[in-house]
Amino acid sequence: MEVRKISAIKENDEYRIPVMVKEISNEIASNGNYYVKATLADGEQEISANQFGATTAEEYAKQGIVAGSIVIATIKVSKGYYNILGLRLCDDPDINKGDFVKTAPINIDAAYQYILDTINLSANKNDKGESR
Repeated sequence: MEVRKISAIKENDEYRIPVMVKEISNEIASNGNYYVKATLADGEQEISANQFGATTAEEYAKQGIVAGSIVIATIKVSKGYYNILGLRLCDDPDINKGDFVKTAPINIDAAYQYILDTINLSANKNDKGESR
């Protein structure tokens, strides 16, 4: 089943979901076995997910799956933990990095002007907050 948001993933079901890889690395479990740990984002939330025993971060890197990549992740939630069953590069032209990056809800030019106005107001006041 393919979904668009992490929040739609239910316990014990397997889903394919487009996500952006924020981080990916190899880790060592308490039993000494290696696993892949990844931070995945869907534009609304980020999760930490693990893949045990199947591959390494280096193998994923050879496939082009590195931080910043858009992938289709096959994920299963078990006992509240997100488990990666597989990752593959996303080949859907309608999905891009802009779908996964949070942006400010205001116009960037308006925000910049507000900052400049605030600085100018502060520069024109003395230590007591009175106009000069």
